[in-house]
Amino acid sequence: MMPVRRLTRSAGAAGVALLAVLWMEQQWAAHYDFPSFPDLDPSGEFGDPNLPHRTIALLGDSTITGPGLYSADDIWVRQLIPQLTEQYRIRIDSFAFGGARLNDVLFTQIEETSTGYDMVLVSAGSNDALRGMTQLQMRQILTTICSALLERSRTIVLAGAGDIGTAPRLPFPLSAIATSRARATHATHGRIAAESDRIFHIPMWELTTPTYRSDQHLFSADRFHPNKRGHEVWAKAALPTILEALEYSSTIPELVPTGNSATKDG
Repeated sequence: MMPVRRLTRSAGAAGVALLAVLWMEQQWAAHYDFPSFPDLDPSGEFGDPNLPHRTIALLGDSTITGPGLYSADDIWVRQLIPQLTEQYRIRIDSFAFGGARLNDVLFTQIEETSTGYDMVLVSAGSNDALRGMTQLQMRQILTTICSALLERSRTIVLAGAGDIGTAPRLPFPLSAIATSRARATHATHGRIAAESDRIFHIPMWELTTPTYRSDQHLFSADRFHPNKRGHEVWAKAALPTILEALEYSSTIPELVPTGNSATKDG
């Protein structure tokens, strides 16, 4: 039988080797010469002006700005426009930018919004998860974000997270760690949403993960961000929750301005 000291030494060496592998994979995924793409802006006004008006603010990261897509119309939120404009005149103001983390939402993007939105969609957290933010930290920041947004918007929709570990750019075992962190991130978003009737949570993990795991043709040329088909999967998963939040927003009294009254267009 191998002595305990030798087992401990072997386990320690294996742990150091695994950390080295993960560090090298992370550096490769982050710095290999993959193509890069600019952010797109999904802002705009859509639909019949005679229909009830709904205003939507978008906060978050590249899941909103669609790097690698040919047109802003390919972004999953814009892919919802044909269904949304059957009932509403829609105005979208996007304050998202690629690479954003939850602190960027809290300290930069919220301050750019105005008071009185019918819905604010927050699609962020994956970048924090990839960089090792604990779920306790994530919950604290996300709670603060939602508290601030409830003063500015009738409803909040949290996009949660799908399985970012399915991205071809992330080799194993880095992909397995990304999957675990994404699942925990999605669960944290769900717990926050359960704390208020005005906060909604898209079941993104449940509704998109099987497709992303079975179809490797959902990613753009950078092998990380979804292509148009990938965004179609997100749009289909999100539509019922978005419609529910917009319908519920009509039951919330008008919000009183509490600060910055500027819109995206000034």
